[in-house]
Amino acid sequence: MQVETIAPSPQPAAREQAPHVVIVDDDVLFLRTFAANIESAGYRVTVFTKPDEALAKLLQGPQPDACVLDWQMPEMDGLDLLRRLKAGNFTAPVMLCS
Repeated sequence: MQVETIAPSPQPAAREQAPHVVIVDDDVLFLRTFAANIESAGYRVTVFTKPDEALAKLLQGPQPDACVLDWQMPEMDGLDLLRRLKAGNFTAPVMLCS
């Protein structure tokens, strides 16, 4: 199976300007694997395993270029996290996964 890269990997100096993606998931193995794939495509990645920590950090700003939220998490599900983000005027694009 051939996998295409979404964006070329930037040089180390350019990584600071690379688009920033936040991933929130309670499954650490999935989180590490997914983050590694996104980083290899040239994006900066920040990960959270706890939705409440992600909420606090994301509402402090600056906003990332995109967020990926796990739909089912024990403390707060992804839809509830999204609702709380939107209530706090969060405007970045969000994708929910299960």
